[in-house]
Amino acid sequence: MLIMASSPIEATRIRLLSEEIDHLLEHYLQLLHQYDTLRSSLSTVQASIQQNIARANFDAPRGVRYGQDCYDQRMQAARGCCVTSGPEGTAFSVVEFATRGKDGSAASEGMHKDNAGPPQKTGISAADGRPGKDARPVGEEHEQNGDAEREKRTTKPKDPVRMFGILTPQALRLAQGGAIKLVEEIIPKLASIDAEMKGVEIKIRRARKHRVKAEAAEKTVVGERREEGVVS
Repeated sequence: MLIMASSPIEATRIRLLSEEIDHLLEHYLQLLHQYDTLRSSLSTVQASIQQNIARANFDAPRGVRYGQDCYDQRMQAARGCCVTSGPEGTAFSVVEFATRGKDGSAASEGMHKDNAGPPQKTGISAADGRPGKDARPVGEEHEQNGDAEREKRTTKPKDPVRMFGILTPQALRLAQGGAIKLVEEIIPKLASIDAEMKGVEIKIRRARKHRVKAEAAEKTVVGERREEGVVS
C-alpha cells in the first residue's frame, strides 16, 4: 500500500517543482531584460560624460584642462554606498553626505552627546556662592558649547566643480549631472538586480536538484511496482 501511494505523491511533487522552476525562469528573464536595459543606459551616459568633458576641454582657455590632472585635496567623496540585506535579498543605494567636517570625514550626530556624561545640575551664583536662580547647570552649558563647536567644525559639502573656478563651462556641468545620475540611479540598480539574479540562479539550481531526486525516486517506485506486478 505504501508503494502504491508514493507514486502519485512523487508525481505531484515533480509537477510543483516544474511549475516553480518555470516561475523562477520567467522572473530571471525579466531581471535579465532590466539588466540589459540598465547596461545600455550606462553605456549611453558614460559616452555622454566623455563627450561633454571633451567639449569642455576643447572650449577651455589656453593652458586649462579639465580632468584628473587638476584634482587635489578638495576632490572628496560627496556620496556613499549603502548596502542593506533582508529576506528579499541584498539592495544597494547611494546616500549623500549631509554634513562633512573640515578633515573630510562625515560628521556624526550625537557623538558628543553619547560621550558626554549625565548633566550635572550644580549651578552656583557669583554673589554668595549659593545656587542662584539664573545660574545654568554645568552639564547643559557644556552641551551648548559642544553644539556650537560642532556647528563651526562641520560644513555642507561643496560643489566639486567649483575647484575649476566660478565660471564653470556648461559642458562640464552636464558631465557632472550625468555622473551624478550614473552613481545615484543606474549603478545601484545594476548592483541590486545583479545580486537578485544570482539569488534566483541559486533557487533554480536547488529546484532542479530536488526535481531530479523526485524523478529518480518515482522511477524507483515504478520499478518496484512493476516487479510486483502492479504495473503491467
